Amino acid sequence: MIPFSFMKPGTYVSPYLEGLTAYYQFDELEGVVVNDYLGNRNGTNYGAEAGVTGAVDKGYSFDGVADYVDLEGNAGITGYPFSITHVVYLPDVTTNRIFINGSDTATYKGVTLYNVGSVLRVRIGDGGGSATANRRDIQSAASALNGGTWNVIQLNCTAYNTFEVIANGVEKSMSYVSGGATAIDFDNNYVFGHAPPSTFYEITTDETLFWNKTWSLSEFADMRTRVLAGVPVIGLPLPVPVVVTNLGVVGDNTSEIAARMTNTGATLTYVLGGANDFGHPVAGTRRTAAQYKTNLETIVDTAVANGSQVVLVSFPPRVSEDPNVIAICAYPEYGLPSDCDTDALTVAYRDKMVEVVNEKGTMYVDIHQEFIAIGQPTDLITSYMQNIANSGEPDGTHPVAIGAAFIAQKLYDHYVLLGLTDVAIDMYGNSIIRGWELIGAGTSTGETIPAVFQTLANA
Repeated sequence: MIPFSFMKPGTYVSPYLEGLTAYYQFDELEGVVVNDYLGNRNGTNYGAEAGVTGAVDKGYSFDGVADYVDLEGNAGITGYPFSITHVVYLPDVTTNRIFINGSDTATYKGVTLYNVGSVLRVRIGDGGGSATANRRDIQSAASALNGGTWNVIQLNCTAYNTFEVIANGVEKSMSYVSGGATAIDFDNNYVFGHAPPSTFYEITTDETLFWNKTWSLSEFADMRTRVLAGVPVIGLPLPVPVVVTNLGVVGDNTSEIAARMTNTGATLTYVLGGANDFGHPVAGTRRTAAQYKTNLETIVDTAVANGSQVVLVSFPPRVSEDPNVIAICAYPEYGLPSDCDTDALTVAYRDKMVEVVNEKGTMYVDIHQEFIAIGQPTDLITSYMQNIANSGEPDGTHPVAIGAAFIAQKLYDHYVLLGLTDVAIDMYGNSIIRGWELIGAGTSTGETIPAVFQTLANA
């Protein structure tokens, strides 16, 4: 039976459940039962401190005086092949310690893992007694193990003398040390932190898994990656980070955005453009509303042809009192009075975007309306757009940090509302997307719209 906590219902079952015979997460906070999360082979805690900080959630701390955990059995390993992953914290590597002991008081049995300095040793026992002939020890070169940190030890075994050992992500060449055993007695009892009858070891133990199969080096590496990320070896998939690429270019109009669109592999593309089409101070950069619509159609078609969904984003309103915005009224192609309503022009261009959205069935976020709904922007120092009061510059067009964060939040809210799951995202635009005068301008770090969106998506 697969525990429910290991599954994402209907979509995911961990591949590492295959061949699993026992799984100890050591996450108990108290009590004497050490749970096998398969529910079959629970162990008993004899004095170890439960609930300490582990590599993954919690762990068990052994004081080296009298503490140990007894699995009271062989963890389900009854023959070849088998594999083990064991996560252990060593206070240092100057003291020799046994981590997992497969032998009992009078007889070498099973598999034992221990260190001699920074060397990792593996011992097998044939069950015939406690003589040197009844065991076989192999070891790695030095520097396999580290003190003062967590160690991830992994091994495959296909015969008594055929081990593949990985210590902290590095495959180790194992050399013969001593002993004459030519078999493993699997009728054994595994113990953590103790070598019967009276030797105890100071260690902290976490995730430990036993399988009746072997794993590839890449699969072992994935398990270790999970542990280092604080994620159980068996559980939901590691989250795939959302990566947002900042493709904002200062001064770009939609013609230029359309010309530079390429297939980056992104499956979701945001386009926030148009502020330069209608309001750039250089006449050759401006585009009519009809040209703006045509360019948006090209942008949508190109993105879709590249295998990406598209979200068109209207540009925010201007700070009408700023001189740079007021100057728009004097642009000859508009034929407007010097005291014209520049926001009416913004709306006219936005309406062209809406036409494209309706005709193409494209997703849409109306940032213009989102600003209007909260009374932004203003000519005050608290404005979401740069103005004389908050930046000392007659800007009126570019968001300050709080304005960029507001836009990113609205885009992310839309992403969540529609249940989008894309992890490779492009954001095209002009200096608004690029992050004019914001920390991290041109990147997806800092205060830019792509940066804030990426942070929200990966929280």
